[in-house]
Order: sequence, then structure tokens, then C-alpha cells
Amino acid sequence: MNFRAYLILILSFVIVTGCQDDDQQFGEIIAPSNLTIEAQIVGADDQNPNGDGSGVVNFVATADNAIVYKFFFGDNSNETDSDGIIQNTYNLTGVNDYTVTVVASGVGGVSTSTSIEISVRSDFEDPETRDLLTGGDGSSKTWFVARGENAHLGVGPLDSSSPDFFAATPNLLADCFYDDQITIGLDGTNITFNHDNAGVTFFNAEFVSVGGGGGNEDQCLPFDTSGDKNITLSAADSIVPEEETTGTAINITDDGFMSYFINTSTYEVIEITEDFLSVRAISGSSSPLAWYFKFTTNPDGTVSGG
Repeated sequence: MNFRAYLILILSFVIVTGCQDDDQQFGEIIAPSNLTIEAQIVGADDQNPNGDGSGVVNFVATADNAIVYKFFFGDNSNETDSDGIIQNTYNLTGVNDYTVTVVASGVGGVSTSTSIEISVRSDFEDPETRDLLTGGDGSSKTWFVARGENAHLGVGPLDSSSPDFFAATPNLLADCFYDDQITIGLDGTNITFNHDNAGVTFFNAEFVSVGGGGGNEDQCLPFDTSGDKNITLSAADSIVPEEETTGTAINITDDGFMSYFINTSTYEVIEITEDFLSVRAISGSSSPLAWYFKFTTNPDGTVSGG
């Protein structure tokens, strides 16, 4: 037997042996079956079918041959549990519909999924933040990027409440960022949102493909933000210390965003006054970061008393 044939024989033996070892390690690979989800909305009864307003829902998932369950709650959050028993709190004000999906995984990572629809009521309210955002019922406010402020755009790690990685100095960034106008109004209980980007949006480098761009730098790209959208307020899910935040989040419908595109529509209100707004948002990325933005009602980008 020549050397080449001998080498092929040895490699074939190693591959076959490796496959056999993998089979012995994992055992018989069987996909989970008979996956079911049960949802118990806290406080639900005949008079309150969507719950007591706490927004709390208890879930139980069961399946044959499952070793772990991953829950996607339909509110942009998810959790993994080995027992299939878990609780989630929904914070969007009013009665809202959610699609809850559970992925059950078995030996070797094979999985099965199923989904259910639930309607949950949340009575969260923050009239002070609502009125400072909008000017009150029948009114509206127009917000501009606070370009004259330090850290009017910043970024940091998820486990920090400050822009530890970068904080923009006054007037540092692109003009297409600074000419945006965001008008937020209140009509009864309905909060409206209109974003005038003058036809061009400032995209974070990670998301330039959304605007038809390429490369690895932030870019100003043509993008349509026209049309009225709505805002709901909810309790913020955040690591920011209670004394440093309002605890309220802005949720913009229809993929709306606040001037700089980071693929999110949810912004935690850190601070708000009659003419100043500071928010924190988590980028919609596989490796998310915490972003910080400052806005003012002054068109020149300054903050009164700042």
C-alpha cells in the first residue's frame, strides 16, 4: 500500500470514528413533540378578560423530549428556561395583542416551535412625561437635536447608564442629523409622532444597508420618514438607577425612530423638562449598545440655561 492510499484509509477511519463518538455522546436525537403553551393573565375574569391592568402573564410550556424552552414574548423581549415555567410583564398602555412563540430544544439542539396570541391590559400612566412631551391635550411640541450640548449623541455598554464609549461635542456630527424636526402632539389620549428628516437620515454604520448604503461608517442617506405615527408610553425595562430616570419609555409605532437610525423604536426617557429631553435606547443589533440622545425645543439646538 502506497503512502497516499494509507493516508486516505487513516482519515476515513478517523471521520467514521468521530461520527460514531458524536452519536454515542448525544444519544438518539429526537425532536421535541407535543409542544403546548398555556398563558394565565393575572387578574383575568369574566369582567376583565385581559387582566387586572398589571400586565403580568404567567406561562407554562410543555413538550416531550425537550430540555430547554426559549420564550419570545412578542414585546421585543425573550427568556430561556429549562422548566418551561416563566412570567413576563407587558407594559404598553391599554389592551394590546401579542404573539408569543416558544422554541423547545432537545438533545443535539433539534427544536420545535409553536405560537399563541394573547391580549393583555396594562394601566401604566405617566401624565407628567406625556404633557411635557406634547404640551398637553390639543397641543404639540417640536423637538430638535440639542446640537449645542455635550453628549447630544453618545454610546456606551449595556451595563452602564452613561455614554462611556463616545460622547459627541457640540456641532460635531453631520448636518443631516441636525436638521431633523420631531413633532409630538396629544389628541385626547392619543399621542402623535411626526418625524421630518428633510428627506435624509443619519444612519449608524451598522445599519446603512437599510438606507441603501454600504461601508463601515455613519452615513447621510435618502430615507422616507413621512406620515403620522403614534406613541405609547410604558414602564422602562432598564438598568438605569431609579433616581436617574423617569422610568418611562417612548414606544413609536410603524418603525418610527428619533433622528439617528439604530434600528429601534423604543426610547427610555432619562430626563424631561419644558424644553429639554434626554433619552436612552438599545440598538436593534445582534451586539447591541446603549445609545444616548438629547433634544431641545429651541431650533438652534441650544438648551435654555444650558
